[in-house]
Amino acid sequence: MLTRSPDSPDGLLVLGLAQRRTRPADAPVTLRRFLTVAPHHPAAAEITRLLDR
Repeated sequence: MLTRSPDSPDGLLVLGLAQRRTRPADAPVTLRRFLTVAPHHPAAAEITRLLDR
């Protein structure tokens, strides 16, 4: 999905959450990109809390 649409909010969200388990060092970068692309996404507040931990 991200190959076709690299700024897909849902694609970035799913990738970032998956990276938390498989590539934890990359997850914050991806999730911050998600927040930049879609600051008003329904999951944005929860991802912001997750990153602030």
